[in-house]
Amino acid sequence: MDETSLLSLKAAADARDLNYGGLLEDILELAYTDILKPGDRVVDGGAHIGRHLFPIAKLVGRWGHVHAVEPLPWLYDRLGRELKKRHLHNVKRHRVALSHSRGEASFVAFRDFPAYSGLERRQTPFDDAEGGRETITVQKVLMDDLVPRFFGKVAFIKLDLEGGEFDALRGATRTLTKSRPFLAFECGRQSSGNLYGFNRDDFFGFFETHGYALYSVGGMPFTRDDWSSPSVCWDYFGVPVERTDIPPRLPQYAIERLASL
Repeated sequence: MDETSLLSLKAAADARDLNYGGLLEDILELAYTDILKPGDRVVDGGAHIGRHLFPIAKLVGRWGHVHAVEPLPWLYDRLGRELKKRHLHNVKRHRVALSHSRGEASFVAFRDFPAYSGLERRQTPFDDAEGGRETITVQKVLMDDLVPRFFGKVAFIKLDLEGGEFDALRGATRTLTKSRPFLAFECGRQSSGNLYGFNRDDFFGFFETHGYALYSVGGMPFTRDDWSSPSVCWDYFGVPVERTDIPPRLPQYAIERLASL
């Protein structure tokens, strides 16, 4: 996988003391801003503080709709207040955890570093006391159950679940088959696989079975051969193979963000 644009972006971020991860989020926003249109339906898994939820809700407009999933109760409540303040009435919040199975589960919550929270305890640069670790109880749900059959086609799914993204997609097979949405998700490759019980062949086999091609956030193809390669990328796009209009556009988003620095 050629990461030239991302390596250049990281070097530019380091030179300017900018947050590289934040720049990757900016690239993601450029992508869905280009692809989404008024009236679209979206699932935001791991809505957090609304970094992407709010712009997505504005993009799809009053005739569109967003299902926002956020298991942490204090962030769920904060999103509700912010949505009301911003007069965004096209969002339905869900305080659940997306997975490939249903039922009650323990959820590792870090009150002081909520972005590291998840169904499994991932590696962190802080210990439990520093992170304000709590264990909360959540309901695991399938995305296919969350999105009603009458909801209409889902145009876009964004997932940031601290390693649980693949499990969430495994719970969305009907949605992937019927709606053929554009995907944006994080993946720690085998480190995520070690936490959630999957390997390279499970991962790529799933997307091949469902007719999806994978790309880095820099717009380069992401294949089995890249699974164990050193990388500065943890954000990926999934594109239905029939959407031949999308892949040529993907590299431009990283180039555009780099040019704006």
